[in-house]
Parts: sequence; structure tokens; C-alpha cells
Amino acid sequence: EQPVELTDAVVVVTGGGSGIGAALAARLAAAGAAVVVVADLHAEHAAEVAAHVAATATGAQVLPAPVDVADEAAVVALIEQVQHEHGT
Repeated sequence: EQPVELTDAVVVVTGGGSGIGAALAARLAAAGAAVVVVADLHAEHAAEVAAHVAATATGAQVLPAPVDVADEAAVVALIEQVQHEHGT
């Protein structure tokens, strides 16, 4: 099994404001992702996790993104915004 190459990757972590999502955001940043978007329904949780991950990650740009994943249009808009601003 080949490990996933994350160097220079742009990733969006839904549910990133707490628990497994927060841990995943931190792990992806530590593994070399260039951009980690911490998406969560609760904007303040996303911002707190993003700030913590950014302070501990080297080289990753970590951004909070409030989004309700139950709203398909909001998810599509977030992905389009991330692709426009950071590439795919």
C-alpha cells in the first residue's frame, strides 16, 4: 500500500472544528499539505482549530471556513472558492 502524498496538497476538512476533524486537520498540515481549510458549522470552532493548527504546523496555510454540510449549495460554493483561490 502506497501512502498518500500530501506535499503541496489543498485539503478541506469538514467537521474540522472539533474531535476527529480537528485531529485530521492537524495531521494533514503536519504531513505537508500546503493549504488546510478547517470547515465547520460553528465558525468560532473552525477559527479556534485553524489558529491552533497554524501555530503548530510548519509551512501550511490553515484557514477556517464556516459551512453547513447539510446545505449542498454551501458545500459546492466552498469547494469552488477553495479551487479558485488555491487551485485543485
